[in-house]
Order: sequence, then C-alpha cells, then structure tokens
Amino acid sequence: MSEQLEGATNQPPFVRVTRDAERDELTVINDWLGVGRLFMLQDADGVYFSNRPAALLLFADRKALRNERGWRFLVGCGWTMGQTTAYAHVSAVPPGQIIRAGASFRQADAGTQPWSTQPTSLESVAEDLRQLARSVAERHGEPLVVDLTGGRDSRLVAAAFLSAGVDIQVHTHDGDPGEVRAAQELLELLPEPPKHLIENRAVEPVDLSELSPRAVGWHRYSEGTRPASYLWLPPPQDLQPGPLAIGGAGGELAHQFYYPAGAFLDDHSLADRIRSARRIVSKRITDKAVASQATRGAVRKRVTNVMTQAAESGITDETMMDCFYARERLHRWSTAGETDRIVSPLLMPSFITAAFAQTPQQRVDNVLHRELVRHLVPAWADVPFFHGGTPPARALPRVAQAADGNSIRARNLDSSDSHELVDIGTTERAWAASEAGESTPAEEQALCRMVWWESFNDHLTALNEHMTNR
Repeated sequence: MSEQLEGATNQPPFVRVTRDAERDELTVINDWLGVGRLFMLQDADGVYFSNRPAALLLFADRKALRNERGWRFLVGCGWTMGQTTAYAHVSAVPPGQIIRAGASFRQADAGTQPWSTQPTSLESVAEDLRQLARSVAERHGEPLVVDLTGGRDSRLVAAAFLSAGVDIQVHTHDGDPGEVRAAQELLELLPEPPKHLIENRAVEPVDLSELSPRAVGWHRYSEGTRPASYLWLPPPQDLQPGPLAIGGAGGELAHQFYYPAGAFLDDHSLADRIRSARRIVSKRITDKAVASQATRGAVRKRVTNVMTQAAESGITDETMMDCFYARERLHRWSTAGETDRIVSPLLMPSFITAAFAQTPQQRVDNVLHRELVRHLVPAWADVPFFHGGTPPARALPRVAQAADGNSIRARNLDSSDSHELVDIGTTERAWAASEAGESTPAEEQALCRMVWWESFNDHLTALNEHMTNR
C-alpha cells in the first residue's frame, strides 16, 4: 500500500504519510502545489512534521522566535516566500517533495510538476470534476450549497455539481451590482433549476477598536499563514470547523493572474523574457509604500529564482508568471489546507495540468473554462461571464485611527528591528497620511502589515509560556 500511495498523483490539498515498521522509516509526500501546508523542524533529536508551524516548536520544546527572512518577505509582498515561515527553525516543505526520515534523512522532488505542456482531454477533465462532485456529496452527506456568481470559477464548479446529478442549492451574495441577476439568468436556462439562496448581507462598519489584540488573535489561530488583509476581520475564537464551503480556488491558473492587459512578452532572448516577467510580477506584488530597498530586493530575487526555475523546466513564455502564481501565491493564500470543510474542486491535478497546457492567449480568452462548461452544462456555454459592476463606495479603514493607533506607531517606528524592513521616512509619511484621513489603499495595506509584524512579538511571548526550554 505504501508503494501504491507513493506512486499516486499528488492531489492537493492532501499530504500523505506512511510508516515502514520494518525499516523504522517515515515517508512524507507533499502535494504538488503545497496547498496542504506541510511544515518541518529538524534538530538533534529528530525531524518533526505538522500542518501547523507553531505545533512543531511545541513538540520539539523549542523557543519560538521570529524568522527575520520570512518576515522580510511578508512585509515586502504579503506572504512568506520560498521555504520560509513566520517562525525561526521552521520551514515550509516545498510542493511535490518526498521526504524519508529514518536511519538517514532524504529529501527529493517527486518529479511531478503542474506545468505540463502535454495536451489533456477535456472530456476526461470534465469527468474528473463530476466524480469529485459525487465523492464530496457521498462523503459529507448533507445538503450541498455551491456558490454561483456568474463569474468563471463559480460557474465551472456549479456546472460540475449539476452535471454530476448531485442535489445542491445555489448561493449568491448580493454584493456586486448585477451579480444576483447574472446567476438568475443562468439558472433560468436549466430545465430543473436548484433552489437559489440569495444573501443580502449589509456592509458592516469597520471596527476601529484595538488592532494589536486582534492581530495577535489571528496569529494564534493561523500561526503566520494568513495575510495581514485579515486585520479588519475578527479572528475565530477556536478551531471548530465551520459550514462546508465549496469554492473555486485554483481556477485562476486557467485564466491567468499577472498578465498586463493586452500585452505579452515580446523579448527576443530568454534572459530578457525572464527579466520582463520578473518586472511585471514584482511591480504587482511588491510593497511600494514603506518597504526598504533591501526588502524589495529580497522579493525581486525570489521572483527571479522562480521564473528561472520555470524556464529551466521548459516554460519560456508568459506561463512563467502562472508558474510563479502556482509555486508561490496559491498555497499561501488558499485556505483549502486549513480544514476538511473547504472543498476546492479546481485544484484537482487534471484541471491544473489542462490549465498549464494552454497558450497564454487561451488563458486570457478563458478557453478552458468555456469548453469545460460546454461539456458539463451546454446551456451555459455561450453566456458571457459576469465581470462585476462597481460595488458601493466604502470608507477606507485607516490603521492610525484605531483605538490603539498611538501605541502601534510607537512599537513600529521606535523599534530598531523595523528599520531593516521598512524605510522610516516613508513609513512616517504614510502614518501621518493615515492620521489625516488622506492615505492611499497601498499605504494602508503596508501599515496593516506593520501591525501584523509588531503584534507577532506578543504572540511569541504567549507561545513561549508553554515551553519548558525557554
């Protein structure tokens, strides 16, 4: 059975662990996108694995410290890049890795990459989606609620469940103008439309109470794996699973994320194409409001490394940017690995492989989504995708105006530790603009990351209370 598991496709978000009792060896296989969030700590006593990074420190009774390189990335682009985590001594296991720990320690790539250029049968991908929908219904044994907005990913996921003959209800949040009507028009094309649940959720005013305790709550819950954009939301109070959520994470790999509108790489040499792709992605993700030159440089270097690795595997066009998304952003932002109550059908290997087998122009034209929908629910095939209207204006929440704004400022700007991460002059100007109500969204995003950074010290202090070796 161990050999069969090892040869199986690395289905996200599942991490597989097998133990060979005769050889006293543990084999750990990470999924090929790293969505399962597998972390590792190695010391003189052995190797520890967990999907929760702080748990490793508790198991090893190792003092919890900040990973300075990981936090440089987090401040610079919003997430910890490469194998870094928020904690020193804890590393993220790379996607698609096989690790054997026993008398010796061996770590190698499984040899499977999502960015295949081999053609894929659309019917086989459609059938895989149907089978997955049926397995979800069989496993959870409850009324399934599937989101439908009229957009690309939600339409494809809903089409898979409908085509599979699964009993579902459809949910639409009345957020963007026209979204509910777009979903209704799709359902009206079905001979037996499912029940349509419309959520009219009022926009709650932003809570400007103390932000630091809220950030500490998020660190306690997510252990550095959630981005600072969650700062304006209350953290969960426990780890109890929520309602089953069926979403479209991974679908963006089939319709691109980083390409500039209407432009493609036209550089003649591979080196120039890599540089152009790096500039496009770096400009998109790198903080321009407060990050220091060293912080921005670290992000650019990591982007270049991933682009180069993609080129070495044979990807030499705009798809390099999709490789970066798959290798870096997807598994950092997707919450599919947090709980089995999150189902992401579009992470399945055949869909991801088909997404990478497309040309860049096909991704821009949404070809894979259109053709799969045609296979699954033909009545929806030629309905234009809904791209959203203009949502109601909402006041920009400002960090400096929070109840604990003054203490946040002091802990950030007066700390010598932050001086390597950010440019103090631009940070002070961003803070002053936030106080005056004149800051930009980019400045507020950067200040949120600084709250995330400074509050992590309080999280470490609380975590170390559980250590005997501190």
